[in-house]
Amino acid sequence: MTSRQFVALLAVVGMLPPIDLRAQGSSDLASTSIEDLLNIEVVSASHIQQRRSDVPAAVFVITADDIRRSGATLVPELLRGVPGMFVARINATGWAISARGFNDLWANKLLVLIDGRSVYSRTFSGVDWSSLDLPLGDIERIEVIRGPGGSVWGANAVNGVINIITKSAADTQGAVVGVESGTADLDRVGVRYGGASGRTAYRISSQWSDGGSPGTASGNPIDESWQRWSAGLRLDWANGADKIVTEASVVAERDWPLWASFAGPAPSLSLAPPTSADSLVTPTAMFGWTHALASGASFETKFFTDLRRRRIGNGTSQDEGFGEAEAQFNTKIGGRHAIAVGGGFRRSQVNVGGSIGYSLTPSDVDFDTASGFAQDDITLGRDVRVSLGSRFEHDDKAGNALDPSVRAMWDIAPHHRAWAAVSHADRTPSATDLFVRYNFATAPGPGGLPVLVGYRGNSDFHDEEVTNIEAGYRLERRTASIDINAYRAAFTNLSTTEPMAPSLEPTPAPLHLFAGYELRNLQTATATGVEFAAHWVPVANWRVDASYTGFRFTPRVDPASRDAIAASFDGNAPARQWQVRSSGSIGPIDVDGSVYGASRLEQMQVPGYTRVDARVAVAVSPRLTIAATGRNLLDSSHQEFAENPYVVASTDVRRSIGVHLEWRIK
Repeated sequence: MTSRQFVALLAVVGMLPPIDLRAQGSSDLASTSIEDLLNIEVVSASHIQQRRSDVPAAVFVITADDIRRSGATLVPELLRGVPGMFVARINATGWAISARGFNDLWANKLLVLIDGRSVYSRTFSGVDWSSLDLPLGDIERIEVIRGPGGSVWGANAVNGVINIITKSAADTQGAVVGVESGTADLDRVGVRYGGASGRTAYRISSQWSDGGSPGTASGNPIDESWQRWSAGLRLDWANGADKIVTEASVVAERDWPLWASFAGPAPSLSLAPPTSADSLVTPTAMFGWTHALASGASFETKFFTDLRRRRIGNGTSQDEGFGEAEAQFNTKIGGRHAIAVGGGFRRSQVNVGGSIGYSLTPSDVDFDTASGFAQDDITLGRDVRVSLGSRFEHDDKAGNALDPSVRAMWDIAPHHRAWAAVSHADRTPSATDLFVRYNFATAPGPGGLPVLVGYRGNSDFHDEEVTNIEAGYRLERRTASIDINAYRAAFTNLSTTEPMAPSLEPTPAPLHLFAGYELRNLQTATATGVEFAAHWVPVANWRVDASYTGFRFTPRVDPASRDAIAASFDGNAPARQWQVRSSGSIGPIDVDGSVYGASRLEQMQVPGYTRVDARVAVAVSPRLTIAATGRNLLDSSHQEFAENPYVVASTDVRRSIGVHLEWRIK
């Protein structure tokens, strides 16, 4: 069999309905999977535990079983199947991930959390996905809330919140060894061991990854590569009404990204690995204590710390550290009110060791943020519930912000529900927005005076804000569910890049003219969309999931703006996305297949694409599982995104075949 025939066979097998070969009378787990999904309790929507189906928001949950059957090796890959999420791979280490538009390498309107700890960077606004090297087997679920989450989580939860919730150490007892390798992109070895001593359960884990392979950028062959090592420790202690969770982790990465470099009269892209690699070290720690009161109320407090130290091959450095403390009190009043109140304080410290191409002035920036929130879920009757919430934040750089929300859920009839919400959120400026300086070209000027072309931040840059109106309908039955959401988001104070009057600069020598651009808040916009998700179990042991996303972005530029690109901005997101996934079992064999489709990115001129992924896994024994995974099986390669060439080069996503072995030792 040729490799092309094998790829085609794997794609077809992954989408076929399975034949139920189980013994008669065995447990029918697949037929209850829809019911189980509806009953999953989530906390990311309101700080209060609720059944997923009771949440008056556009919520999607990726379960541990979804993660296992996806064949994914990285967290970003898991998010492709979420309606309303736009996921595109830029190159070997870069991802563009956002909800409801505004997508790019530093997508700044999506808040990402790990066990409630924010991993949003105040250096540049956004998430460094390469630093999230989580063992996927340690994840209990991923809660994805589309739409503003500012009333719950505060600033930067503008278009959505992703909360990655890891498993308790008590649920990961024993030893697991995993090894995987493939034709492209990734080799990995991971180990995990969980045990218990008295009231304390513990888990230690570590994994090593080696990724990157020959690809194509702008028609030129290139070679990207990266290596990553991570380790983690979790302790769970319980004694009656008290629970304590302690977590610590470290990620160390070495990569050769395709950053644009400042060289001569025009920017030159490093389309080959640079001689000096980037390095990243990220240690984190978390401590949480929960105390349950006899009245049914509870008190919870958490402390986080995080440090990210990146050394860039072009000679610059980025250090960002933060510490955060927060507390929350939950109680019920009179049988109708479920109340959560709390607050916290966060300090972020940013330091950039700059170069002629990239710097901050000042190089050290501190951000102090104090916040408080209140949430009341009110039962008005047997069929109607209303949720009122708001969060107040004071940021020493951005000032004061108030993010309220009103949500309602109506049980129309058995199995039929409708919900609606109005909410507000804002994005606070980053150190880059306020103080950055990029130089990306030089040119001869009048009288031989050099001209330096660049871009700088604006210390008067304001919060970007959104007011969002959305509504949804749910049909929920034992073997099928449908979830439809529609929204209209009105954005104000959006950023534009405005030309500045040329000015003389003595440094860096020689004397030169600076012809630059400056960040301003001269754009408003409207985003509208519809999101559809369905789950169906047609027969025992076979589940089909489908989704569709329609998106439209309409920018409006202030007459004072001279940004030539802002008026045509389309949110960097496709107008249409869809996917169909089939998951089933044939005795000890799991068979999974997915088809994803995305329309053209008009402004970036990236063609639309369809990709097919498939996975076949065999449980050789209760302790040993072997899985074969194929990704992007229809194409030898395709482009998913076109990042700004003055920042980083984009490469193609290639077809790959991989094998994964997992050995469990009890």
